[in-house]
Amino acid sequence: MKGAATITATYIAHGTKFRVLIRPANAKRLTRVVDTEQDAIDLVRHFNRLGLAGVDSARRSPRSSPSR
Repeated sequence: MKGAATITATYIAHGTKFRVLIRPANAKRLTRVVDTEQDAIDLVRHFNRLGLAGVDSARRSPRSSPSR
């Protein structure tokens, strides 16, 4: 489908932190926990822009182990 986003992201409150949910097309959902709401907003904007640009992160970079 032409013009479809390849990545979408959103965030939710997770106690005193925020969980960012990243959904690549045709791949497993990724989650990351960040300390501030502004960090969550910035991360969501970054991934949504990548998705609108048509970047396929699942094929672009190898999967790395989650860092804490």
